[in-house]
Amino acid sequence: MSELVDLAERLVAIPSHVDETAAGDAIEAWLREETDALVERD
Repeated sequence: MSELVDLAERLVAIPSHVDETAAGDAIEAWLREETDALVERD
């Protein structure tokens, strides 16, 4: 559960009010590091 809290804290710290790309990058990196999911972005 603490992994999700850490992820939430990282996401909240990212200024994404103009461009959500940085938040998407953080989520993509987390998914690649913490899961075996196939991550594709379009």
